[in-house]
Formats: sequence, C-alpha cells, structure tokens
Amino acid sequence: MDLNRFNTTAACDIAQTLELTNPYTGEVILDDKNKPLELYLYGMQSTAARNAIADRERKSGKNKTPSLEQSRRIGAEFLAAITAGWSSNFDLDGEPLKYSRANAIKIYLEQDWIGRQAMEFASELTNYDPEA
Repeated sequence: MDLNRFNTTAACDIAQTLELTNPYTGEVILDDKNKPLELYLYGMQSTAARNAIADRERKSGKNKTPSLEQSRRIGAEFLAAITAGWSSNFDLDGEPLKYSRANAIKIYLEQDWIGRQAMEFASELTNYDPEA
C-alpha cells in the first residue's frame, strides 16, 4: 500500500472550510442571504502551521515568559498564519471586512470565539481527510 495516501502534511496543506457557529447556540451563522460565514484553514500538520510554530518559538524566546498580551498576540499571529482566507460576507462595524493577514490578526484578537473554533477545526485531522 502506498503510504503517500496517508500523508497528513499534504492533506493539511489544502485549506478546508469551517462554517462559523454562534458561540452561544452552536448554530451555523448565516448572513441575510442565508450563506454561512466561512473560514478557510490549513490544518495543524500543514507546512503553514509548522512554519508558524517555528516563528512563534523564535519570537517568544526560550527563557522568556511572555505577558498575557504578548501571548494573545502570538496566538492570533499563529491563527492568521493558518488562515487562507474567509468568505466575502464578513462584516465588522457594518463594513465589509476583506481578508488580509492584518485583518485576520485583528479578528483573532478581538473575537476569541472565532479563534477557538479555528483552532479546534484545524486541530481535527479528520477535517483534512482527502478520502472523506
């Protein structure tokens, strides 16, 4: 059997779609056109995640304990690194929010519930199963 069939890095290098859910009810969040709010995420075993982890380790230093704010920023930057984009129906303060790394960091810093869902999704290898 060809072991490449189980190459988790290759599978996680293909961004998959997370439909955001209401943090209070667990229901999929739909816009006024009945379309879900979607994040496109690389998996935790992806090249992007591995590079982000290495970058995070370089930034945090081996002997330093980051402050709470630094830890939050490092986490948001990590999540931004594994975010390939999002659906065009994201709004913030009544304005469309286009995907960019800076906007991803902003969302993850300001909306903890989105970060939690993104981390949970990206950590679940079955979300990246090429045979699913």
